[in-house]
Amino acid sequence: MCVLIMEGDLISSLCTPALVVDIDKVKKNAGRMSELYKELGVQLRPHMKTHKTIECADIMTSGSRRCIVVSTLAEACFYADHGFEDILYAYSIPFDKVERCAALSERLDLFQVLLDHPDALEQLKKRPLRDGRLWHIWMKLDCGNGRGLSVTVN
Repeated sequence: MCVLIMEGDLISSLCTPALVVDIDKVKKNAGRMSELYKELGVQLRPHMKTHKTIECADIMTSGSRRCIVVSTLAEACFYADHGFEDILYAYSIPFDKVERCAALSERLDLFQVLLDHPDALEQLKKRPLRDGRLWHIWMKLDCGNGRGLSVTVN
């Protein structure tokens, strides 16, 4: 739920925990980022894990409700339930979550998953998608420094 705080209202009157943002700054920052990515010719895919709100997601996607990143399947389902159609689940897919990921892949225009091990790919091969749909996969590679590098694989 979004509660609007007007000038003069006390923040201490809010129930906690509460997300408090300067909406004008959010809009300005999101606009600047969007313009920068357009100039670079790169698709912006903002992460939703901090704010977890439809209102900020709409601002960050310029109302397109496309090209977002989430860290949990609960977040993916939340945004899918609110009309977001292009979601990257940027957490190495747990084997016990393949069926939930399949359901999102079959439901949305585009649902992408992140894999970090060949066994995960084998799990997806065991669960073909309906209607000729294909899994959309990002592979997370360890470049030797203990951190991953994601690359798209079709």
